Amino acid sequence: MASIAQMKKMGFTQVEILRTKAQRLFHKKKEYDLAIKALSKAIGLKGEDCDIAECYFIRALIYAEKKDYDSAMADFAEAAKLRKWSRDYEGIAGMYEEKGDFDSAIAYYTKGIKVGKRCGEGYDSYFFRGKIYLEHKKNYDAAISDLKKSIKICGITKECKGCAECYRMISEAYLAKGDKRNADKYLAKTVAVGNIVVDNAKKGDKI
Repeated sequence: MASIAQMKKMGFTQVEILRTKAQRLFHKKKEYDLAIKALSKAIGLKGEDCDIAECYFIRALIYAEKKDYDSAMADFAEAAKLRKWSRDYEGIAGMYEEKGDFDSAIAYYTKGIKVGKRCGEGYDSYFFRGKIYLEHKKNYDAAISDLKKSIKICGITKECKGCAECYRMISEAYLAKGDKRNADKYLAKTVAVGNIVVDNAKKGDKI
């Protein structure tokens, strides 16, 4: 990984350098206030929309970590104005979840799904919207539908941890509906995928 000094020599923009500095302060050192300061400086500079949007996005993540959900929501919204990426809408939705406003969360996960369809994303939006339907709205049919769609998009790989969790929640939804046959069917899929994930993790440890 290049140092900040090396990035300057390599011709990275000031926005990219400040963003990288902030990410290291955030992830490695947990220096949230210093990271926010670096990102705020980057946002104040002229840069490509995608670069500034990413600065807003990272700053939003830091605000969320600090439990400043209103500031996080505002930054996710600014990022969404500058680019079309489902993660920005998922961020807003997640903040509404933290505030206990599940209807607004569903609305923004729905926006994430619409944006995601254009670029092959949206599986997280389906996943988290389905989770709300299951756990908070008790709308089991909607939960099953969303979780199956999440698997279909992500299910490019049946070895995905997310798929295992989807299968588990689908099983839970069917059980709540009194459909034990399908509940058992999806529980078995949960176990099967979970075993693959564990096996792959063990193989990775050996490499």
